[in-house]
Amino acid sequence: MKSRIIGLLVIVLSVGVLTGCTSSTSDKKSADSSTNSSKKVTKNSSSNTSSSSSSQEPVVDAEGNEKVASPEEIRGTWYGYNYDGTQIDTISIDQYSMQTSFSGQANTTYFYRNPNDASFQVQHEDWGRALDVNEPAHGLHFFNIRGWQQTAGDGQSYAGHTEDGQAVLVSASGAGYWTDAVYFKTEALAKQYKGQKFADLVYQ
Repeated sequence: MKSRIIGLLVIVLSVGVLTGCTSSTSDKKSADSSTNSSKKVTKNSSSNTSSSSSSQEPVVDAEGNEKVASPEEIRGTWYGYNYDGTQIDTISIDQYSMQTSFSGQANTTYFYRNPNDASFQVQHEDWGRALDVNEPAHGLHFFNIRGWQQTAGDGQSYAGHTEDGQAVLVSASGAGYWTDAVYFKTEALAKQYKGQKFADLVYQ
């Protein structure tokens, strides 16, 4: 009798142990599945966020005309001597426009993309057809600006550069992007380098 009871107890205990193991394994698989699913969701969410941030909508004005942003390296106020070296000119460039004072004459130009449609025929005295030049010229990345309805000529181009450890704005013109002036961050630097030509720039 005792041996039968002991046998039954062994069977019951064995079943309990097996049930516990099965339950533990099932719970572990469920937890692993949940973790993997969470990782997939996080990865997909990150991918979608990255994709969303990389696509930028064009910036337009109230009439739907597309603006063009200038390169960050040319933004700011710059000082340099005019062509005959008699006075200092200034160029102030922000994200979507440029203010100049050449020989005492002030002017503002707003940067827009050439639409190549009927709106191109509308005259805008203070608009410029602006574009980033894809191919570097003489190792410089130029930003080109032309008159809104300009049909001939190459406009004026500007590039950020460094000379003698100083940040400069290189002004260039013509099809060859020939340097015609170099602008500095301060009037003092403009006076210091007045009339100097730099060996790494290409002049006509």
